[in-house]
Amino acid sequence: MLLLAGLAGLHVRCFGFIFYESCQKMRDEWMADTAQAIGKDREAQIPQILTIAIDGSAGSGKTSTARELALRHGFAFVSTGEHYRVLAHHLIGLGIGFDDGPAIVRAIATLRPSTIFCGNQGHITLDGTVLPDADLRSSAVNHSVAHYAQVPKLRQFLHFYQKTLPGATWSANFRGLVVEGRDMTTAVFPKAQLRYFLMADAEERVRRRNAEGICDDVAGRDAQDRERLAVGDGVRTIDGTGRTLDEVVAILSHDVEEWLR
Repeated sequence: MLLLAGLAGLHVRCFGFIFYESCQKMRDEWMADTAQAIGKDREAQIPQILTIAIDGSAGSGKTSTARELALRHGFAFVSTGEHYRVLAHHLIGLGIGFDDGPAIVRAIATLRPSTIFCGNQGHITLDGTVLPDADLRSSAVNHSVAHYAQVPKLRQFLHFYQKTLPGATWSANFRGLVVEGRDMTTAVFPKAQLRYFLMADAEERVRRRNAEGICDDVAGRDAQDRERLAVGDGVRTIDGTGRTLDEVVAILSHDVEEWLR
């Protein structure tokens, strides 16, 4: 076991995976008024690895781009949309609706989120196991996950957890991290070395979501996410309309190669 300074976690190798467990102190700090300052302190103590943060609207290709980019360069890959789905699945199982803010806060305050790497992909786990994709993309989760994601304390909880990902990546011996999802280029990793915002026109995004077997309301998601779709300073915007996945990944990959020189 290896105690990571400033992260107060345990690093355990198990069946080829890396298990990164947060402790009680993390939850206590998150609940405290000083959580934000402590989070900045902890982030500063994490060894510097190349972090690539990707944000964008629903169906813009964030996940596919991030996954392929990570594979090309031997980096770790994390899709933070999974984090919201895991919490939605958990809260649904407890019978807590997305409109019951106080109950949501009480429920997540008892959780101990951890990271398991399967291959190069990091997954959040609440009990040491990775939920199957079929559970995370059930109709109940698809219907409610965007609503749970609107709860400020739930987002704050996940942001705090997500800031530990570079440390988990470093402990798993990856030289870089590609992380995609809402708030990645702004609230979570505003100092990432490379930050991107992916976009595409609505028609193309709907087609992409349907091809993934996801029939959600792209326009509705855009309306819900409007405040979080702002492009931060220093974030490079990539328009994927009419471009293939390989073409988009090539643009980002060129930047990565330049950075690694």
